[in-house]
Amino acid sequence: MEGHPFRDAPPTTNKLPSTKIEAGTSRIRNFLAGGLFTLVWNSIVLWIFVSALSSGETFFAVFSGIFVLVGAGLIVYSGYLFLALFNPRIELHVSEDAPTLGGTLDLHWKIAGSASRIRALKIELLGTERATYRRGSDTTTDTHVFARIRIAHTDVPREIADGTGSVVIPAGAVPSFVADHNQIVWAIHIEGDIPWWPDLE
Repeated sequence: MEGHPFRDAPPTTNKLPSTKIEAGTSRIRNFLAGGLFTLVWNSIVLWIFVSALSSGETFFAVFSGIFVLVGAGLIVYSGYLFLALFNPRIELHVSEDAPTLGGTLDLHWKIAGSASRIRALKIELLGTERATYRRGSDTTTDTHVFARIRIAHTDVPREIADGTGSVVIPAGAVPSFVADHNQIVWAIHIEGDIPWWPDLE
């Protein structure tokens, strides 16, 4: 869940956690994108594989079989994304929509759905740097997590279902920004451990 950039200003009095933060990714969008890619990949690879077998090109058929195995893995991953659609949902509210450097950010979370399925909940503030550069004709993006601040880590059912926490924003932190080839992104990252099921993330 990505929030707004920090303001480089003196701390202000904390407010009640009333500003809702939306998830940075959509489960339905992830499933549809993954499912569509899997469908296209397997359709093309299966057509090549069957054509190679029909024409008696054994070597090419064996070689394309590697891509068939990749397609099988994509099917498993699409199933994983489908199961994740039925995970509990978390509602997150914060006290500031643009936290100040050196200030305190208060949070309130609430699980909508079967919170009892979650064995442990971990909430962290992550600072991530993304650098994009060219290597020959290829464009590469490197990602580095330079700050990881724990906000909450609990396995108590009532605290998982409905809880509060706070985090002090590092006074010397670099605020979020986006340049042509570099980004600094601060985000609240949430993980919920669900046994024998895709985790909440």
